[in-house]
Amino acid sequence: MASGHLRGGLETTISTTAVQLLGANAARKALIVQETGGSNDFTFGEDDSSVADGLGIHVPANTTIILDGEACYTGAVWAIRTASGDAKASASEIV
Repeated sequence: MASGHLRGGLETTISTTAVQLLGANAARKALIVQETGGSNDFTFGEDDSSVADGLGIHVPANTTIILDGEACYTGAVWAIRTASGDAKASASEIV
């Protein structure tokens, strides 16, 4: 796991319109994305149009996804629900 300073962590409501969780950051060493609402899943990725098309990483309810090294996104991080109902997400980065 990457070491550095943890930033972000604000909870965001995810619906059927793509929302940005974090801005692009070329210095990002690791990305931590959590479903914090406890009831609805969502998808996240580096592009708002790709997550709108259902592409990206699926995050089930009550799950944390950690990406580091080569897998870590350095672009903006977007999320969307592909079904009705809202989800809650938290995204943090290690820089």
